Amino acid sequence: MSAVPSTSVRAAAAPLADLLQQADAWRRGAQWQSARQAYGQAQQAAPRDPVLAHNLALCHLALGEPEQALRQARHALALAPDQWLSALLAAKALAALGRRDDALPVLEGLHARLPGQADVRWSWPGCACTTRAIWCGCARCWRRSRTTPRTARRPL
Repeated sequence: MSAVPSTSVRAAAAPLADLLQQADAWRRGAQWQSARQAYGQAQQAAPRDPVLAHNLALCHLALGEPEQALRQARHALALAPDQWLSALLAAKALAALGRRDDALPVLEGLHARLPGQADVRWSWPGCACTTRAIWCGCARCWRRSRTTPRTARRPL
């Protein structure tokens, strides 16, 4: 039988749940700075939560902070190695840092493991959008993705 959390633990969990709910709303609304701040506060209370690290990586990447995004994505992967979206974020952060040679093996591994996953297909194999009709995450692809429906883009 599992132990029932004490009243003080439940009381402490309620503000954290409220903070996470607000952070998720800000993330969904693309209010990246507010979301980053709230996830950062939550991570101080729960430093071993891979979802918080992943969401912080998302915020950092959206804010143009690839070093911090890479650090958080790697932290999420250390806590939950099977979290493929964090590996994809790490690859995108590496590419944003100009380290495409480091990002490519990560993307190739994800593609081999998840060949049917659209997000992996659009990101593989690195920044090759100028020679192949794929989405790699570079500025050109981001501009194109805002004007082209996802179903119209074709991976190789």
